[in-house]
Amino acid sequence: MHWHALRAGGWLAAVVCAIGGCDAVRPVPQPDGLPPDAAAVAEAQRARLSAIPTLAMRGVAELRWTDGSGAHVEDGDFELVLRAPVDTSLRVTKFGERVLWAGSGNGQWWLFEPKAQPSRVTVGAFDLPDREDGLLALMRPAHLLATLGLRPIDASEVEQIEWDSRLGCWRALVRQGTSQMSIELRHASLLPLGVDWLDAHGNVRVRSEMSVFAWPGAEESVTRPGALVPTRITVSIFDPPAEVALVREGRAPAPQATLGLSAAPPTDGTSRIRDRLFDFESLRASLKPEVVERVSGAAAGAFPGVSPEGAAP
Repeated sequence: MHWHALRAGGWLAAVVCAIGGCDAVRPVPQPDGLPPDAAAVAEAQRARLSAIPTLAMRGVAELRWTDGSGAHVEDGDFELVLRAPVDTSLRVTKFGERVLWAGSGNGQWWLFEPKAQPSRVTVGAFDLPDREDGLLALMRPAHLLATLGLRPIDASEVEQIEWDSRLGCWRALVRQGTSQMSIELRHASLLPLGVDWLDAHGNVRVRSEMSVFAWPGAEESVTRPGALVPTRITVSIFDPPAEVALVREGRAPAPQATLGLSAAPPTDGTSRIRDRLFDFESLRASLKPEVVERVSGAAAGAFPGVSPEGAAP
């Protein structure tokens, strides 16, 4: 499986699934009453995330991409384990063989690529400049969680909220660090249904669409009304970026790649939580990558440098 083939050519979403979100055939009028404000959006997300401090999902991943040699399709199994606030572990296997292992913990994020030649891991610190750089950027925990609709939102980050009459949902323009996102929110509950990652010109680089929501580890409960998480997500990578209007109308050029996850009902993750999942040195000792690349800081306007460290012990 050539998951590393798109590593530098676009954003690979590490987690994901079926196009859904809030489709509408006809324009949907804005609901009566005042629109939600930034504080309401932030509080809805805070309440939802407080109900799911840990989370685990398993399912099937499928990657489709096009390059100079034509169209390709690969699939595999995935396991995602999350522990608030920013501990993440995403493992992809095929026939029991490790294909990709991404994660974060203790102030670091990493991406193991056992199938690369030579096998390698890339590791960086949380506090490095937040810049878009293919799969490496998406592996930063804040980006990964946002793609899943699971990143906290601060009211100060919300720049605009408007009604999308085509999709029939609220749309919030959110700036987090150097990243700008347009987040689709279900009316009333303000549940995230989709995320567009925008470039400096407002064009879509990556689109994440979420659907088939479920309560982790239990059926719907009035005691946890906001704990819904998506079990179907489709991430589309556009290279070059596509005009936002064309993407939302379904008329954009075909994405360079799509990565989807279709998950079984999630659990609260308590049985899957292991400290080693979020410890880089423990994983490095187990996976034994031949090359360790450490992402370093870079001057303003440049991408982070990557320096090979050589074979791991």
